[in-house]
Amino acid sequence: MFNSLKVRMPLIIISTITIMMIGLLTTLVNLFSKSITDIAINGFENISDGYAKSLDNWFSENKNKLKLYSKNKYLINYLLNKTEENKNIAYDELKYEFDAINNIYNSFSILDLDGNTLISSSNLNNIKDDNTWNKLKNNNYEFAITENIINEQSPYMILYSGIKDNTGNTIGVLAASMKWDLFNKNNFENVTNIGESARLFLMNDYDKLIAHKDPSRMGKDASEEMSKKNRGNVDRGSIRYTSLTTGTKTVAAFNKLSEVPFTSAISVNESEFNSPIKQ
Repeated sequence: MFNSLKVRMPLIIISTITIMMIGLLTTLVNLFSKSITDIAINGFENISDGYAKSLDNWFSENKNKLKLYSKNKYLINYLLNKTEENKNIAYDELKYEFDAINNIYNSFSILDLDGNTLISSSNLNNIKDDNTWNKLKNNNYEFAITENIINEQSPYMILYSGIKDNTGNTIGVLAASMKWDLFNKNNFENVTNIGESARLFLMNDYDKLIAHKDPSRMGKDASEEMSKKNRGNVDRGSIRYTSLTTGTKTVAAFNKLSEVPFTSAISVNESEFNSPIKQ
């Protein structure tokens, strides 16, 4: 019996150590894998940060251009003295500015403070959006952009900037109708260097998709998983979820833009974080 115990004890010890080593190795592998995934997700968030910054720069540049155009002295002269001669001069100036950038805009228009179109470079008359107009007024006529796509068949968004006289009083509004399908193509559809499964999109504060890598999603509701309620009351971050429609494990990073009331987001399949790096 003693000899039998002498034989079994080393086997028990070895087996115990082996089980402990396997458990330890499994734990270390899991921790290492989790650490690698966390590092990858952190890098993914940084990519999202950079993408959001590029969008903010784009909007900032176009906002500043609109503000610059609104300071045109001939537009101001017309609003202060609405003669036919001043109107014709203002139209020529408006058309000149518009023709220089008509690749991204449908029209430039001058509106009065009630939103009525006084002059349009392209005969686009009804471009007052009531909700956005109220926000423009509340922002002292500095700047506003429509928060929903107008005309989904030929989508456009409208940017507004107040026209002020030499004393700083607002005397009118410059409105620019932007070719939103072109904006979507250049900034979402044609972006290919983020990931094979990457989906880039832009949401407003009401969980509507106003831009998307898949243009057929524009104007639709964002997925429930990416809703403002699920993202929480934060301006930047990432979430991991299983898609309710495809069952795919997904990671999404998001950033609230500073120039416009939109949130940019990038989502990818979680499997991409564990895929080997392509040479």
